[in-house]
Amino acid sequence: YTCMKWLSLNKKKKRKIGNSLLILGTGSGDVLAVDVSAGQLKWRVSDCHPGGVTSVSFPAHGSCIYTAGADG
Repeated sequence: YTCMKWLSLNKKKKRKIGNSLLILGTGSGDVLAVDVSAGQLKWRVSDCHPGGVTSVSFPAHGSCIYTAGADG
């Protein structure tokens, strides 16, 4: 994995089970979301960035996940 971002889906400070994701970027250009409480892969997007994912971001009040890669 080349980068990661913790994503809490709760708007309140108390975290409930199943409301947190770990977003991972890989050197092969894939982006994965893992439900940490269940230990399950929630989704995967393959070949997002040729050359690898270099950064993952999520705005505080947004509903999108942004990625950057070696391809710009």
